[in-house]
Amino acid sequence: MSEPVRCPACGASNAAGASWCGQCLTRFDSAAAGAAEAGPAASAAAPAAAAAGPAVPAPAPLRSVASEGVHRRGEDLVWTCPTCAAVNEMSHTACPVCATPIAVLFGATKRGSGPARTGPMVIVLSAVLPGAGHGYAGRAADAIARGVLFVWTTAIGILLLTRTTARGTGVFRAIGAVFVITAAGTWLITMLEAQRLARGDDDPLVPGKVLLWASAALTGLLFVGLAAGARTR
Repeated sequence: MSEPVRCPACGASNAAGASWCGQCLTRFDSAAAGAAEAGPAASAAAPAAAAAGPAVPAPAPLRSVASEGVHRRGEDLVWTCPTCAAVNEMSHTACPVCATPIAVLFGATKRGSGPARTGPMVIVLSAVLPGAGHGYAGRAADAIARGVLFVWTTAIGILLLTRTTARGTGVFRAIGAVFVITAAGTWLITMLEAQRLARGDDDPLVPGKVLLWASAALTGLLFVGLAAGARTR
């Protein structure tokens, strides 16, 4: 019957044939496993050495454990940021360089149909077009809602503000101003959400139902304004 494997790093006893230490996550190579299994025979030949306890080897070089991106450096565990390649201590739940959370190494994501992505690129894309950063972060539904609302309100606002007809101009421009302000608010809210997404927090500031009701209200305002403007001609 095979003897239990004793970890050469922390001395913990593991099941026979184990490849990893269940206590400190050290990976057993063939030499370490062979030395651990030969421990009882060596103890019988040298009682004094056995009484002194298992020898602790020098700190191991950097090697992968538990998950891709998590490594052992000496006696400590560290993780490499997948966004900027910075090496961080396990006490850092997010990369101090680019704010990427450690959860992305384990595929953690709460919602969205695409792969979860974080980092500064989410903010850059959101600044160019509201919703683009959400799409990059794997939030397709939120990306479409914010992108369509921003483009629609911007287009209608500019169209109404640039009308030059003598009658109804004041009404059209007032409604156009409302649409432009809504577009600016959509861009600002999306940027605030993008900063949270870049840190791995995917809770929206504005739920999708609120955007839906806002779009319906703007549509009603547009029809009322067009009717009022037509009557002033």
